[in-house]
Amino acid sequence: MFAAYSAIALLLVGATRNMGTALSLASLYAGTSIGFTGVTFPIDDASLFVRAWSAMLPFTAYVRLQSQQVYGSRWTYAMAPVATLALFVVVPGMLGLVLYGRAARDPAAWGQR
Repeated sequence: MFAAYSAIALLLVGATRNMGTALSLASLYAGTSIGFTGVTFPIDDASLFVRAWSAMLPFTAYVRLQSQQVYGSRWTYAMAPVATLALFVVVPGMLGLVLYGRAARDPAAWGQR
């Protein structure tokens, strides 16, 4: 899960080219994880926005994986949350590397805060 949030942070830094803005967006994104995973508050009958936001959080897949392991589910049930977590690492990570690489090669972006 740490790798997923690191990849998303890299994407935000590469996209905004501003550390302060990226940190603010990352805290907004990660800060909602506890409330929108379906553990603290049920999201089964929630609005479409809440269910979509929950699906866009790596913590939701992690909590599903953890709860399956606590209850002794078969390893085949763990494949979907593991694949989801892998996508949260690969997709934003690759996009973040591309955007961060562009910013690193652009002297006008150096030293921005």
